[in-house]
Amino acid sequence: MSFPFEPEPVGYVYEQIADHLEQRIRSGELGPNTRLPAEARLAREYRVALGTTRNAVRLLASRGLVRVVRAKGVYVLPLEPRPVSGEAAVKGSPLGDRRWLRLESPR
Repeated sequence: MSFPFEPEPVGYVYEQIADHLEQRIRSGELGPNTRLPAEARLAREYRVALGTTRNAVRLLASRGLVRVVRAKGVYVLPLEPRPVSGEAAVKGSPLGDRRWLRLESPR
C-alpha cells in the first residue's frame, strides 16, 4: 500500500513528510524493526533537501515511532496502542502494565 505525497502550500514540509511516513508506519507498509530508507534516498524520493528529511526523521524519533542508530540507520519501533480521544495512558505498577484513564473536561 502506498500513500501519495503532495505537499501542502501551508506548513513545514518536514512535518508533512513526517506525517506521511507516520501514515506508512501505522498502515504497516513500514513494519516494526524495518529499516527506513537512508535520509539521502528519502530526500530524492520526496524531492526535498537532505536537511528536510533529517528534520522529518528527528520528528518521528521524538514521536517515538523510530529509533536512530548512529552509523547503522533508522529503524521503525513497534507501535503501542493509541489512547482513544479523551483518554491518556497511565503507568500502573512497576511491572509496567498500563491502564487507561478517562480525562474529564473542566466545567
